[in-house]
Amino acid sequence: MSTSASTVNFGYLRSPAFDIVFILLIPAVAILAGFFSHLDPQYFELILTLDLWLLGYHHVISTYTRLAFDRDAFDNQKFLIVYLPLLVALSVGVITWTVGLTAIATIYLHWQWYHYTRQSEGISKAYSIKSGSDTSKQTPFDRIMFYLVPAVCFLDMSSNGEQQFLGMSIWVVPVNSTLIEWVLLGTAVVFSYWLIIKTKLLSQKEISVSYYAYLMSHYSIYFIAYAYIDNINYGWIVINIWHNAQYIAFVWLYNTNKYGKLEESKNPLLFLARPKNIVLYLSACLAISSVVYMGINTLLAGFPVFMLVLVYQTLNFHHYIVDSQIWKLRKKPLLNTLKIDT
Repeated sequence: MSTSASTVNFGYLRSPAFDIVFILLIPAVAILAGFFSHLDPQYFELILTLDLWLLGYHHVISTYTRLAFDRDAFDNQKFLIVYLPLLVALSVGVITWTVGLTAIATIYLHWQWYHYTRQSEGISKAYSIKSGSDTSKQTPFDRIMFYLVPAVCFLDMSSNGEQQFLGMSIWVVPVNSTLIEWVLLGTAVVFSYWLIIKTKLLSQKEISVSYYAYLMSHYSIYFIAYAYIDNINYGWIVINIWHNAQYIAFVWLYNTNKYGKLEESKNPLLFLARPKNIVLYLSACLAISSVVYMGINTLLAGFPVFMLVLVYQTLNFHHYIVDSQIWKLRKKPLLNTLKIDT
């Protein structure tokens, strides 16, 4: 993708409408939800419930539309779909039984941070490729900054010393508040230097507007969720809504690119992948996720909390592992499907 001096390099992942929603609207909604929870805590439970049922459960089920939208996809990923959940369930069960629920909640909180950051990095790589120039490719310095800022912000959250997360006991890394202030200051200095470099590349049209905007949304979300908002639950709702909605949108992008133009005779469900049927697609995923999770809650009603934790965290951790395997942008077929192979 070459650009002339008079041409703006937007580098859309799909289209202006999709990218505006993806880069601007989703983070804005997430941030507003966090601030609204902070300003009026009585609404946090409502926001959390809406997040779980409309986005959280939905985004986990979206993984399976990526794995098994057609028979070929299922056959290629059979281990991830059939056998891996059993191994994850065994691991969760052993840890819960031997160490306790606090261990599982702690693993969930910390692994989730890494999972969110890794997903965001993959998306940023997609945008960097769409920029279409050699200088837009992510450098080691870019990667260091991409993880450093979220890590420092996460440590700042840990320095608050909170021992409860969504009603669950957790262990956090003990961090001195004075030390974290100096670490934040040092990170801000390094980030400022990095930002000057990226802004210069943007002005020279070496990176796209969308790539630059996505990077800004990434850093803004982590700073607000983990550093600016001092309540672990209210901050978490920001990053959770952002991640869930982002994931649902990205999986839809993949599915509509791969299946949107195939003949429906091959699979009656393929009509859901048509771009014009996005509302039907999202409604179908939402209906499936609601049935699955309502079924889990109904079946496990009356059982010890251990069983509910086992099932829910098996689904979560399985989702984390699967995502680390199916979204590797170095794979040529994935690049072709996402239409970012330039």
